[in-house]
Amino acid sequence: MGDQVCKEGALLCSNTSALDIDAIASVTRRPGVVMGTHFFSPANVMLLLENVRGAQTTDTTISTCMEWGKKIGKWPILVGNCPGFVGNRMLAQYTTKAMELLDFGIFPHQVDTAIAKFGMKMGPFAMQDLVGLDLGIQALKKKNEWKPQTNIKHAIIESGRLGQKNGKGYYEYDENRKPSPSAAVNDLISRMAAGPKRPFTEAEIIHWAFFPLVNEGFKVLEEGIAQRPGDIDVCYVHGYGYPRVKGGPMHWADTVGLALVRDGLKKMGIAPSALLETCVANKSTLAKYWPKHVKAKLSKL
Repeated sequence: MGDQVCKEGALLCSNTSALDIDAIASVTRRPGVVMGTHFFSPANVMLLLENVRGAQTTDTTISTCMEWGKKIGKWPILVGNCPGFVGNRMLAQYTTKAMELLDFGIFPHQVDTAIAKFGMKMGPFAMQDLVGLDLGIQALKKKNEWKPQTNIKHAIIESGRLGQKNGKGYYEYDENRKPSPSAAVNDLISRMAAGPKRPFTEAEIIHWAFFPLVNEGFKVLEEGIAQRPGDIDVCYVHGYGYPRVKGGPMHWADTVGLALVRDGLKKMGIAPSALLETCVANKSTLAKYWPKHVKAKLSKL
């Protein structure tokens, strides 16, 4: 359709957060002008713009989209094409690990409180309630991956709790949408928690949620999906509400110590990325290691 409707030279841009940019480019006669321009919601407030380069996107298209992003007041970063791009790919690790805490008998408000104290504007469970817990469940059912008998989130949804939109999700909501911990949800978690129940300190909760996110950031750099650690930090500060005072997740990892991050990942049963292991072996921060040792061949950009 774009080939028939748009004039020659027009850029074909998609605001997708998930579609494959190369797949989009493959059905047009001008793949060089196809680019992802992923705005963050609400777009009139959030400053981040993920400009996603496809395999055939031209340098002219890239420079035009980067300059255009600046002109409209955004903080554009250039990223490669992969599922989730940079921000959502990393966020998936954070959300998954936060959900795993429920299997240890930790309640949603305990996780969200720790993450709010860390500086995030909203914890993962409050965020899911805001978005709607039932988002994507039809796809899970079609794939026969809907398991309310064993999956805590699925059981919560099955009980009729959909989030803020019907006044009950992980939390109970009053008429002003003010949340309070849910005794019903906490009871369900206590009954269904599959892991060994144990308390977590707030520091352990932070490590459990953010160390896997950071590890994915190292992988993003290894694969050339992001150009530099600072781009990932910009992505999280301006797209996900990461506390500015901590500089972004990659900078934060340097400040807490990469050896601590690596060891924490191993305790969770997660293999540290090769780049993370290399930084630890060299007793170097990522900020110092990356500009000295990055190879041009690593980058898809």
